[in-house]
Amino acid sequence: MPVLLLLFLLNSHHNLSTERLCLIISLVFSCLGDILLMQRRNHLFVFGLASFLIAHISYVISFIVRFRHEGEAFKRRLTISALIKTMIPFLAYIALMLYILCPKLHVDREETKGLLMPVVFYTFVIVSMAYISYLRDRKTPGFWSVFIGAVFFVLSDTLIAFNRFVMPIPVAGLFVMFTYGLGQYLITIGTLQTNTKYWKIR
Repeated sequence: MPVLLLLFLLNSHHNLSTERLCLIISLVFSCLGDILLMQRRNHLFVFGLASFLIAHISYVISFIVRFRHEGEAFKRRLTISALIKTMIPFLAYIALMLYILCPKLHVDREETKGLLMPVVFYTFVIVSMAYISYLRDRKTPGFWSVFIGAVFFVLSDTLIAFNRFVMPIPVAGLFVMFTYGLGQYLITIGTLQTNTKYWKIR
């Protein structure tokens, strides 16, 4: 993650200023979240969750900045009916996750105590991040990199949740780090690609 942060800092001078700041915040808090979750201590899990929550919210803001940059084209492109239709699969994913996770988090165990509401809120935020990334203009350079990266990020957190609360997953750490690292890489590179004219990476 520090390498991605350095990569972004060196190549993002022509990105929108708010977009650039939000990506930096996302990568910094992702690094912090990595450190906290690697400690494998129950009392640090919520703090790790909070760090990644800030990272996701910063990603959401960076995507919304792009909407504002589109101006009136955004309103013409995304009507209310289009927004609702696009939302359906994301809401279905949230419903499925909560259906699986909530019974596990209701169990009176030390490792799940007090985690129900934070996990529910986190689930809504991370899926919203993927949803909003999908609402971006598909003609924008880097659109698919950002969206696929967001999907991999969601998948990574899903694996963490299943491995921690539902059932152990063989070599979970390997799958989690692969999907997480690829997701962050694609979001970062895709954001840089929005300004292809100035993109220094080949």
